[in-house]
Amino acid sequence: DYHVANSEANPKYLAILERLGEQKIAGGIPEKVYENHVITQHLIKDDMGLIIGYWFTFEAIEKLGFAEIEHLKKQYLYASLILLVLILLLISLYIFKQLSDKGLSYYRHVLNSASEIIFVTDYSRIIEANQQFFEFYSEFSTLKKFLDKYRCVCDTFEIENGYLQKEMDGEFWIDYVLRRPDKQHKALIIKEGEKQFFQVKVAKIDIYEKPLYSVIMHNITSQELYKQQLEFLSETDTLTGISNRLVFNRTLVQEIQRAHRYNSELALLMFDIDHFKNINDTYGHEVGDQVLVTLCKVIGELLRETDVFCRIGGEEFTVIMPETNLAEATQTAERLRKAIETLPSQTLPTSLTVSFGVVSVTRWENDKTILKRADDALYQAKKNGRNRVEVAENRVITTNE
Repeated sequence: DYHVANSEANPKYLAILERLGEQKIAGGIPEKVYENHVITQHLIKDDMGLIIGYWFTFEAIEKLGFAEIEHLKKQYLYASLILLVLILLLISLYIFKQLSDKGLSYYRHVLNSASEIIFVTDYSRIIEANQQFFEFYSEFSTLKKFLDKYRCVCDTFEIENGYLQKEMDGEFWIDYVLRRPDKQHKALIIKEGEKQFFQVKVAKIDIYEKPLYSVIMHNITSQELYKQQLEFLSETDTLTGISNRLVFNRTLVQEIQRAHRYNSELALLMFDIDHFKNINDTYGHEVGDQVLVTLCKVIGELLRETDVFCRIGGEEFTVIMPETNLAEATQTAERLRKAIETLPSQTLPTSLTVSFGVVSVTRWENDKTILKRADDALYQAKKNGRNRVEVAENRVITTNE
């Protein structure tokens, strides 16, 4: 209710303020049009920010620059549009981030629910891994702890033929797998003393400046053990546990080829149990089976690791002896014959003897001819009274002789 003006204030303006004072314009709208004037109100505040008064400016309407007003309006419009665009952009970024986070969460959930070990590497180290990775490598709760012990997953691979290792044919294992996409790649890892087998696949990720590699390790332990069991059953005599006729035929061909290629020695023993039919007839086939088991156990303990001991018939057996000449093979046959002949009486239901035929490979020999010569030598041992070793002469023979 007090009007203060400088000495140059226009009396006409002071009169207007006095007339407007009754309308309490102070503190109202910032601008007011009155008597062809635009009156603009400004706040006066103290150092504490409290309002202590108002001052006013006057401008005749006819003197206002409407072009400037229009310009200001356009600027305001543009600023409003820019502000609106920024707001929309921020809203879009927020929505995108929400969707992105949701998408990442979804894919993370998918990866973590996978039964395979999945991880991403930049070739030198792992940069991301799924939950199954930590379930298998359960001693580590974070990648950092894993990488503190192992530089690479390949450091956990067992070194065994037929399985992935850190270096394969001079290549890093990732490159080796990538260059051979049609081949099945397997890795062997020992966990808590048990073998774990994995099928390994690698894919290159080229969407970044530096390539990444995704690795999937599918646990095939049950299939691999089943396969090994089938292979064992297909190659093993179910009664005695030694190799069967299939292994004998395959190994004999391979060893003859090797002997010819490297000009090395190779011998073959063939033997069977004398009068084995009498044991079956007297004591029954169950006792006869037990006799075969005992015989194989005794002979197996007397052979070398390189010797291949096979059952090729009911009571007929062979021993393939690489790097062995005829004299050495004959000595071995005689030692085995005596070991069976002198078995303690409590070991078997009756005394047991075996007859041997011994041959060594010649430079013109094949698997059929050497087997026939061994069989002829065994027949000669039977003919000459059994419980003996007969040695075949090294001579040319044909399979239809």
